[in-house]
Amino acid sequence: MTDNRIMLVSYPRSGQHYTQRMIERAIGKDDYCPLYACSVPDCPGRGKPVPEKTPCPGGRRIQKHHDFDLGLRVEDEITYAVLIRYPLNSLMSYYEQEVNRHKRVPRWADDGKVSRVEDNEENWLHFLENRAAFWKEFATKWRALAERHDNVRIFRYEEMVWEDATFLDFFRFSFTEDLSEKAHELIAAQRKSMTQQGRTVNGRRAPFAYDEKRADARMRQIIAPDLLQAFGYE
Repeated sequence: MTDNRIMLVSYPRSGQHYTQRMIERAIGKDDYCPLYACSVPDCPGRGKPVPEKTPCPGGRRIQKHHDFDLGLRVEDEITYAVLIRYPLNSLMSYYEQEVNRHKRVPRWADDGKVSRVEDNEENWLHFLENRAAFWKEFATKWRALAERHDNVRIFRYEEMVWEDATFLDFFRFSFTEDLSEKAHELIAAQRKSMTQQGRTVNGRRAPFAYDEKRADARMRQIIAPDLLQAFGYE
């Protein structure tokens, strides 16, 4: 159990589940709150809207948050570990998740309303443009907060997975107790598992359905090069 509150803030498909698994292996599953899909029996927060479940009504100290409305505020008594991934890889994984879960993908109208449409390249590019714009806002917000607050730090997914020093830094930043020895064991086990699954640094096991170069070029038109460079993606 950890005695400090930790908020794992991430853009969707940026290593939240990977980090969750590592935390649960280190300290158990009894202190992690999934927030959006609570499956904890008798949790007083089940079925409530997100603002009423932050912090966790069940008392769990580690909580995920995607900050979809960009309204999450920084509080002094909470540690904020922010997970970022190269945006195109996040967007492709996000899109594939929508296809696999719903067989159709979201499309945003000018008034903000969302409908479900078929999976095709036109709708993929619409999804990319809409979600890349949100990535830009999300990254800009949390970069500024990390510069102003000592209890906010950004961790890149790529480094969390493949660089021991980054994941050890995450554990030291997030937890009051020293988990370094256990973290080394967890990193080795997780890396072996990912290698056996054939995952690469971008986390993919199969080619994407549509032209990645075209998508990357469009993404870079939306997300300014200086912002990508600020996160080490140039």
